[in-house]
Amino acid sequence: MVGFGLEAGRLSNSMRRRLAWAFAGLLTLGTGAAMAQTVPPPAAEPGRVTPELTPPPTPQAQPGVQAPLPEQPVPPGATEVKFVLKDVTFDGATVYNPEDLRPLYADMVGKEVSLADIYAVARRATVKYRSDGYILSQVFVPPQDVKEGVVRLQVVEGFVDKVTIEGDVQGRRDILEAYGERIKASRPLKASELERWLLLAGDLAGVTARGVLSPSQTTPGASDLAIVVEHKGFDAFAKIDNRGSRFIGPWLFVFGGQANSLLGQYEQISLIAATAWEPEELQYGSATVALPVDHDGTTLSFTVSGSHSNPGFTLEKQNIDSATVEGTIDLSHAFIRTREQNLTLGLSFTVREVDTDQHQQPIIDDSLRIVRLHGSYDFVDSVVGDVLGSGWQAVNLIQGELSQGIDVFGASEHGDSKLSRPEADGEFTKFVGTLSRLQGLGVPGLNLYLAGTGQVSSDPLLSSEEFGVGGSTFGRGYDPSEITGEDGVATTVELQYGDTVDLSYLQSYQFYAFWDFGKVYNLDTPGVDDDISLSSVGGGIRVNFIPEISGNFEVAQQLTRVSASSDDGDKETRFLFGLTGRW
Repeated sequence: MVGFGLEAGRLSNSMRRRLAWAFAGLLTLGTGAAMAQTVPPPAAEPGRVTPELTPPPTPQAQPGVQAPLPEQPVPPGATEVKFVLKDVTFDGATVYNPEDLRPLYADMVGKEVSLADIYAVARRATVKYRSDGYILSQVFVPPQDVKEGVVRLQVVEGFVDKVTIEGDVQGRRDILEAYGERIKASRPLKASELERWLLLAGDLAGVTARGVLSPSQTTPGASDLAIVVEHKGFDAFAKIDNRGSRFIGPWLFVFGGQANSLLGQYEQISLIAATAWEPEELQYGSATVALPVDHDGTTLSFTVSGSHSNPGFTLEKQNIDSATVEGTIDLSHAFIRTREQNLTLGLSFTVREVDTDQHQQPIIDDSLRIVRLHGSYDFVDSVVGDVLGSGWQAVNLIQGELSQGIDVFGASEHGDSKLSRPEADGEFTKFVGTLSRLQGLGVPGLNLYLAGTGQVSSDPLLSSEEFGVGGSTFGRGYDPSEITGEDGVATTVELQYGDTVDLSYLQSYQFYAFWDFGKVYNLDTPGVDDDISLSSVGGGIRVNFIPEISGNFEVAQQLTRVSASSDDGDKETRFLFGLTGRW
């Protein structure tokens, strides 16, 4: 998403926070004299820029579309054909035993029924199969002579007999063929299996995949499946916004691109570069290589990134020079992949080096080695819709990450002289959790978005691992990481209304109004309040001008806290603007 952002007011730093940075930056020079150094406030610290450069994760789940049931025509005069029903048999049923199907007709046994009633039983049986996910299965009434009140129904438990791969295959065909074999192995075919393997095909780098089912020409009761593949070799985007801080911004430019399956392995190579309006204030770059490692939805990725900042504004004369270098290897697996429910778990290892100099003298040297266990679960529910009706479905996202800092490969140790937080070190345990819900409100385009996040740590943390509030998700009226602490919570509520537009220069829009709040708690950080909070309110509009260009215009009012970058010590009204282009 390309975004332009323009921020109106900026608020000043608290004196206690500035004193904390001064104490943390005391450095003994070679002459033995002590000289107070100024460490940048959280919004300008290295290692805290990256989250604002990448969009927050969004749910993959989406409300499903109910496929129409196949209908067997009821013959004329069926209501006139009557008999006393004693039993019903289901020929060809393997999924259910007779007792599972008996409730479909139990109330009719021993009573006079019509042939039309039997057709209704067959339809209820088809509904049961379809409701349980057997999307090709059907129950129908075959021609028969009813003897002694026993009716025979025929069950076709549909499956896929043949799979073909069609279209522009630019990667490993064996992966697509393996997905096809998994679909064939589902007998009778379940919707969850068909969705999983088709969606995983579409998750491959550059791939758009769709399935086309047709009746088998050779096998009764079966279908043939064509997996039609389209391939896009390259993707690119450019973004401009003013959501940076005045120390490293506020205008930020982000450029990125992806090369899909250049080596024919369905690998994806992603590059991102970012800079501030004044390039010396911020330079950032990252490269990621991700590729499938099996035929089951497991992905391995490698990421390296680096950033350099020389904060401006009130820090310009301090000559602060900060750099962060980071590398991560991540292994993740899609345990559930369907249209309405997804679960992914992963394990990663990160190496991070954070260094800050002032007047060419080192004042911060953090070394982190972190193992993370992370998970993401998203799903669609109709809890409210079951009460209020259609249009009240919701999409939910639950994320969690357990991080363990370990003392290996030169990680920072307690007592090191140049730690960003004097009471912290490279060994720590923390958990971060995020919940969000997009709730439909019964009117097309009208939604309520609710989200919350929090972090808890058992140990004091180095600055890049602290919980931050402020920025484009929580605390939108403030700079990114306006306040930080080991523990923290944040929440936002947003009312949305949008619609599509049939104009050459405008495709869709969404108006929104929001309120947010965040609070952080500091463990043993000298000179810093134990808990700090902020809140803001505002609104704006998101627009898709054409398929390639989207924008965001927002006004945010600070409610409870003066920003660290304020000129006059007053709470500000900020005007934010973003524009994104995609190719």
